[in-house]
Amino acid sequence: MAVDPIRDEVVLQDENHFRTLVYDRTANTPPNATMTEPKRIIGGLETHLEFNCAVYIDPGTGDIYSVNNDEMDHLVVFSRQAQGNVPPDRKLHTPHGTFGIAVDEEEQEIFLTVQHSNAVVVFPKMAKEEDPPIRLL
Repeated sequence: MAVDPIRDEVVLQDENHFRTLVYDRTANTPPNATMTEPKRIIGGLETHLEFNCAVYIDPGTGDIYSVNNDEMDHLVVFSRQAQGNVPPDRKLHTPHGTFGIAVDEEEQEIFLTVQHSNAVVVFPKMAKEEDPPIRLL
């Protein structure tokens, strides 16, 4: 889960249904409603979301960074307007078992934890495709 205080949104990962859901941060579900409806859902084969377990929201652009943990070894990035079964704007190949994400905005670096090798890999924030990490911890 990630909170975007600038745009008043909450972004949740649905790891079981391979999708990302965006909600209004101030939504209040009425007592007779089954659930709060999301503002947007990103999901489907074109999204390359699968076992998506970590999420980061770019504070400047509102872009959504989603980490896939198991079979699709990728970090995918969607624009703030993304919705439905759409391809990511950017995709980065990551080590198998990548699990968590943190971003150093000042240095423009992405830190990804790797579950199976007990490591942290660091990429330039704008890395894509097969760009290599710049550091391994």
